[in-house]
Amino acid sequence: MEQPWAVVISQNGLSNEDSHADIHQLLSMLDGVENPPVKLYFTTEGVSLVAAGSPILPKLKKLEANGVEMVACRTCLDYLGLRDHVEVGHVSAMEHIMTGMERAQNVVLL
Repeated sequence: MEQPWAVVISQNGLSNEDSHADIHQLLSMLDGVENPPVKLYFTTEGVSLVAAGSPILPKLKKLEANGVEMVACRTCLDYLGLRDHVEVGHVSAMEHIMTGMERAQNVVLL
């Protein structure tokens, strides 16, 4: 089944106020929507958002409980030493992320 929206979060937003605001706005929009038609992909520095200590972890856990699938890049997690600290979503290869983006009708990069 095609996923209408794929959102790729490649920055953690902690050093860039605008990026952090974009992520918070996206999460706020998705909050309250039953089974939102979106899949969140976390790459590069963005993988830190799904790991222990992330300031948005409670929001991500709530979205996951509401049906939002989240995928974090295994290579990125390994590079940052965070693979054993993932608390939300699942870990997959970049090839899976690329395939998911190809299948999505719309792709948003943050």
